[in-house]
Amino acid sequence: MRGARSGVRHVAVSGMPERWLPATRSSTLPGKLVGWHAGFMILEHAILPVRAGAASDFEAAFAAARPLIAAQPGFRSLRLSRSVETPQHYLLLVEWDSVAAHTEGFRESAAYEEWKALLHHFYEPFPVVEHFVPVDVDGARAESSSGDTATPAHAAIAPEGV
Repeated sequence: MRGARSGVRHVAVSGMPERWLPATRSSTLPGKLVGWHAGFMILEHAILPVRAGAASDFEAAFAAARPLIAAQPGFRSLRLSRSVETPQHYLLLVEWDSVAAHTEGFRESAAYEEWKALLHHFYEPFPVVEHFVPVDVDGARAESSSGDTATPAHAAIAPEGV
């Protein structure tokens, strides 16, 4: 695992050359460094384990919290789904312009403090959050919005919050 860079720990992925990991500048958060994934749409993934018996309250709190994240620079979309097999588990998928938009923009904002107050007490245990980039399953190299190409993998962050 690489050391921390701008609050993001990069996970080494087998077969991914080190040359794809150097930092570049973020277009979403000027002056902020991000990893090799700069320019790719980022998909945040978190399984949210909600305490037993708290599903209705969690869903109501999430509805109140959604505008907080949706108003953030770099936010694209959000989807919350409930597991059929494990009803106390929810899948949160959030699209961001960059990892930095989530980890530095949202997580360092006053809105995130409100988000935490509304939602974090529902989680048991606390969720692990990962960031993903698109993969072209036809074997072609993915292209970022800036025209960069790479064979994407994912970047994981410490489970400080969703």
